[in-house]
Amino acid sequence: MKRCKVTVLILVLLTALIPFGTPSAHAETDPAQNHVLQVLTGGPQWEGAIIHSDGSNSMNLEAKKTYEFAFRAYTPNKDVGLRFQANTFGGWDWDGIIDYLPEDLQPEGWYDISGTLTLDRPGSTDLPRLVLVKTQGDNEGLVAKLWIDDFTVTDTATGEVVFSEDFESGETGAFRDNGGVCSVVLEQAIYDDAVAVSGGEHALDVPSLKEIYQNYFMIGNIANASDFGAGGASQERYDIYKHHYNAITYENDMKPDSMWGPSTAYEKPEQRDFTALDEQIGRMTGDGFNVIGHTLGWHGQTPNWLNISAGNRNDNTAVYKPYAEARGNLEDYINLVAGRFYDRSDGVKIYSWDVLNEALRRDREYPADEENWGRHAIGHIWPANWVSPWYISYGTDAPEGVNPWDYIYDIYTFARKADPSAVLYYNDYGMEDPSQVQLVVNMVNVLNAQWAADTANNPDAGSYAGENIEIVREYKRAGGRLLIEGIGMQEHDTINTNIQNVETAIHAYAVTGCKVSITELDVGVPGYSRGQELSAEDEETQARYYAELFAMFKKNYEYIERVTFWGLDDAHSWRPNEMGLLFNGDLRTKEAYYAVADPEGWLAENSLEQPSEPASEETPAEVTPAEESSTDNESADPEVTPTPPAEAPEASPQVPAEPDSESSNHTLLIILIVIAAAAAVTVVFLVLRKKKTGKK
Repeated sequence: MKRCKVTVLILVLLTALIPFGTPSAHAETDPAQNHVLQVLTGGPQWEGAIIHSDGSNSMNLEAKKTYEFAFRAYTPNKDVGLRFQANTFGGWDWDGIIDYLPEDLQPEGWYDISGTLTLDRPGSTDLPRLVLVKTQGDNEGLVAKLWIDDFTVTDTATGEVVFSEDFESGETGAFRDNGGVCSVVLEQAIYDDAVAVSGGEHALDVPSLKEIYQNYFMIGNIANASDFGAGGASQERYDIYKHHYNAITYENDMKPDSMWGPSTAYEKPEQRDFTALDEQIGRMTGDGFNVIGHTLGWHGQTPNWLNISAGNRNDNTAVYKPYAEARGNLEDYINLVAGRFYDRSDGVKIYSWDVLNEALRRDREYPADEENWGRHAIGHIWPANWVSPWYISYGTDAPEGVNPWDYIYDIYTFARKADPSAVLYYNDYGMEDPSQVQLVVNMVNVLNAQWAADTANNPDAGSYAGENIEIVREYKRAGGRLLIEGIGMQEHDTINTNIQNVETAIHAYAVTGCKVSITELDVGVPGYSRGQELSAEDEETQARYYAELFAMFKKNYEYIERVTFWGLDDAHSWRPNEMGLLFNGDLRTKEAYYAVADPEGWLAENSLEQPSEPASEETPAEVTPAEESSTDNESADPEVTPTPPAEAPEASPQVPAEPDSESSNHTLLIILIVIAAAAAVTVVFLVLRKKKTGKK
């Protein structure tokens, strides 16, 4: 009997050594039948559930008494703790009941939670609130789910349970939304939810892309008005934007028909109410985003009143307004839209404009040279619905000397006057194609040289001679600012796009003196349909393309101002059949995320049979883009070459290794070792006792 007592004592002591946070055993109820409270939260740390937000006291709590609050809790979020607190005094004065750190709730599972509260505040009537702790600093963007069950309140003096809620009625009972969203679900939904979530980690639980690339270039994405709603999915998406990106482009809400429509009106309509847009842009600028206006001029999504008098250009029945009227409308439109965001005292501003979108395509009837650059502006060579209405209007009843493509110069000069602070871009697709590179370089050189000598529009104009690129360089040496300052490469790529062509194009565009941005990036995988998931092989192939692409971007960082993804997740992509983005529809990481976060490291870990030398992480040496360009073979002028960032790139940011089971294995091993040691001690103790008593 004594031997048994000693063994039991040792085992009790060993049990006390087991780390805090062991999940509760919960097998008494079938998960497919048991109801639990689900709390979805995502904003400030006080968001979650509130008990009796109406102030009533149906829990039968009495002042001066002490109560124990107990419940079971389950949360899969590794960075979320649990705080239970009471506001029984009003204002911001809170009494803590329970405060669990994230590590207290790991590994994932059900935990028994309890804590006490004495209602000794004067006039205390408010009841506790249940909220989630945000443990990543002041992180208001951590979206999490919490499930609770078997909530009881016990009078500690008498042991009487004064209130209980097991949610079996299917109602939330005493719990109400407090910024979060409360609902009752079957417990089985927790496990179904875990199975349904495919992919890797949640987008908010991985390192920030904007921080990884802070010394290279801006990292951007697109947004629509629906992404700015309060709570729920909209809040979650906006939190992800804040976590990963420092540039936002409106996908549709700043296109001409959205800014000043409706699209079918032939006469100038009432101006749009910009209140909501101003609030959104103000919110974004306040949250550290550079907002990109997209776009002032495009052959698509342009309202009729600007340049059409009757008919419909889609079926080739349009009657186009004459040059003078169309030009006046263009200037009015840009003054209102671009001018609205200039020099405002409230901080609402547009960082850069995609002034003109998709305006150039090769016309084989004319040489692809600077003299004929305008002949390649979208005009008669396209189907009716792709024809630029500006091109046709500028060719209708125009004065002598006016060309149909002169609208392009006008749209940039109007934009520069309306908002002198914004960076003005040309944006197009297929920009890595050598033929398109030539057309864009020709246009940019000609129009920037024209601006350099245009005393009517440009107060910094001067008298220059020579080739267009020489005029541009001389103008810049004299302190002038280019008219077209940026060239946007959309890069709606596939896994088969030639990355070398992309790099060559970047070098060619840099020769013009412009900044280069990747404005609409996604990398599609052909052969899928909406809702499918990439095979493991295709996901790796996509990730490899992203890794090679971003390794190249980093190597050429001094020419690149921004890289913007055209979509947050595959479920909301404009190419839903090709799954071209970094996060899947559950906002979980795909392999492509890790390839972008650390391209060199990913390539090293996923080398092919004949691995290539990883790109150097040192600051790039001087590059002469023209040497690799398919365009003019002039050497790059040092004063035209884009200036590198103020800070040299740091060593390649590393994505933390994915957690594995080693830590739990180590804990188990330690426990087993301690148990074995204790058993040995027990044996020695008994042997010595036998010797002392003389027993055999």
